[in-house]
This record gives sequence, structure tokens and C-alpha cells, in this order.
Amino acid sequence: MGLNLSDDGKFYALENNSKNQLYEKTNKEQINTDKQKVKEIKDINETLNQIKQIHTTYRDLLKKHILSDLKNLAPVSFEIFAKNLLEVYGFEKIQVTSINNDGGIDGYGKLKVGLAYMKVAFQCKRWIKTSVGRVEIDKFRGAIQGDYEQGIFFTTSYFTEGAKKVSIKPGAVPVILIDGLSIVETMIEKNFGVEIERLPLYTYALDEIIS
Repeated sequence: MGLNLSDDGKFYALENNSKNQLYEKTNKEQINTDKQKVKEIKDINETLNQIKQIHTTYRDLLKKHILSDLKNLAPVSFEIFAKNLLEVYGFEKIQVTSINNDGGIDGYGKLKVGLAYMKVAFQCKRWIKTSVGRVEIDKFRGAIQGDYEQGIFFTTSYFTEGAKKVSIKPGAVPVILIDGLSIVETMIEKNFGVEIERLPLYTYALDEIIS
């Protein structure tokens, strides 16, 4: 059996050297394959993260667009919108009051709580920039006190800290505050006025089924 001098200065029998070279070749191929797999997984994860970022950006843009459209509704249309939104949440017998004789109440209805029904009134302020302050909440509460168990105040704008502090007061009718962003979030949650475009997004999970 002959000898062969390797690159590291050692002699190997030709047969053993052939096996060694084959091993080294196989090992290098395996290393290259592993590196390629690592790169592929990294590319997949990076692409998935990009898709998630795009989705977040798209969702934010959609919210802004919906809120902008709500602010451009006519006051009466916004009241009807609020009525329909409450119905989605399970309120019953919701009615919008007359514009000329609402007494500070834009609508009313009932919500079943256990075996009983709770009388609820709502107020709508389709405001673009002006915030809703404590004065507006106090006026609304005064209009519903004694006749309703709960009030709901909708606005396309936002509520001041003063308004938030007096929304719930001991011994007074609670007033639930729903601002523009909350309205949009509710629409998305309830698929109300929005449609879902279902795009299947697959993630790698082969490890889970062969482990």
C-alpha cells in the first residue's frame, strides 16, 4: 500500500487518504448546506418582520382614514352611526331623538344585564379638533339623571382629563366616554364598517412535527 503526503506534512496510506479526502469533502458540503439553511431562515424571518411592520403601518393609516371620514359626517349621520354601533354591541330598541327636541340627549335604548334591562342614553359630538371637557359631561349627566341608569358619550375628537375624572362619580349616573380612536378600534374589533382581506401568511414550523 503506497503512501501519500498530505498538505499538513503527514503521510497517509493512499486508501486511508482517499477516505480522509472524501470525509473532508462531505464535511465541507455539509457546512455549506448548513450555512445556506441558516441564511434562508434569516431571510425568512427578516421578510416576516417586514410584513409585520407593513401591516402595522397599514393599520395605522386605515385608522386615520376612518376617523377622518367620521369627522366629515353630518351630525345626524354620526348619531345614526352611533345608534348602529350600539346595536352591534347588543343594545336594543335604540332610537335617535329629534334634532329640535332632544333635551341634551341624542338617543336612547336598553341593554340587557342579567335578567333585567338597563336604560341607556347617548350623546354625540362630531367634533374635528375641539376637545370635550367636563362641562359637556356635566350637562349630559344632568339631562339623563333620574331617567337613565347609564350614559354613553361619543366624540370624534377626544376628552380632556377633567372630563375623564368626572365620568364616574359616586351617587351619579356613570357616563362612558368613547373618543374617536376608541370608536375606530371598536369598528375594527366588531368588523363594523370595515372588511377583512384575508391573506394567508405561513410561518415555518417543520421542527414541531418531526421533534
